[in-house]
Parts: sequence; structure tokens; C-alpha cells
Amino acid sequence: MAITGKLDGEDYTLVASAGQTTEADIVVANDIIRMCEERGLQELVSAIKVRYGMEEVKHYPLDGNRFVEACKACNIAGNVQGHIHSGDEGAVRYPIIAVVEDIRKFEALYDYIKNDA
Repeated sequence: MAITGKLDGEDYTLVASAGQTTEADIVVANDIIRMCEERGLQELVSAIKVRYGMEEVKHYPLDGNRFVEACKACNIAGNVQGHIHSGDEGAVRYPIIAVVEDIRKFEALYDYIKNDA
């Protein structure tokens, strides 16, 4: 995977393979992070840190989530389609879920949630 973009009008591409980051990669990444921080590019800083394993990514847990549990109770399956990450320091990656069913199951879900409140 690669991170691409522009920095001071120049195109850049950073390539990182999981588990194959070298010490030299980290030195270069730290230098780029410093330049990005000086320019206020915090979202890019966070993306670089995550990609190079310099920052742990926190994931929003779906286990025990009230909405997910309500869907399960009504036999509705959701699929994680990706994640959204604000780029803030210590930010959490929230799952984007897709739920596709016929209207009858959504009506049952609505009733379940309404009666559970």
C-alpha cells in the first residue's frame, strides 16, 4: 500500500509493506512527519504513523454494540465496508457498515429499538 499526495507542490508516494519496515524507512518517515507537522498536515502525519507502525490504530468495537445487537436480534446482517478515521491524535477508526434487507425486517428492527428504549 502507498500514501500519495502533494507536499509543497511536489508529488510524493510512500510505500510500506506490513512487517517490512526498515530502520531507514522510519528515519525517512520521521523526517517527513516533522515537515508535515510544521505545515499543519496532522491527518497526513497520522496516516504515515499508522502505515509505518509508529502509532497503534484504535478500532471501534462492534461486539456488544447496541445497534449491532438489535440487528442480530432481528436476523439482519451488516457488513463492514471500510472505516472512517478523523486523523486526530489518538483517534478511533469507526466502521462503515452496510445493512441491506427488505422493509419487513427494518420494520421489525424499528419496533425492536423503539420497545427497547
